[in-house]
Amino acid sequence: ATDILGFSALGGGFRNGDDFQRLKNRGRFWTSTEYENISNAWYRNFYYDEGTIQRDWGDKKIGFSVRCVKDN
Repeated sequence: ATDILGFSALGGGFRNGDDFQRLKNRGRFWTSTEYENISNAWYRNFYYDEGTIQRDWGDKKIGFSVRCVKDN
């Protein structure tokens, strides 16, 4: 995948229970938007081997990455 928008991210995979999955070829980042209830939220799924991004929702108990952005 390319970085034409200036957003650099590595494929950190995700944690589900005690398992780490999809290391290096997937990056999942939580958004700040909840989905239907306080237990779920939207996230972005980066597919490095395909060069695509997908929007989906998941249980907040699953360990995805977060990105902190400083306000100017």
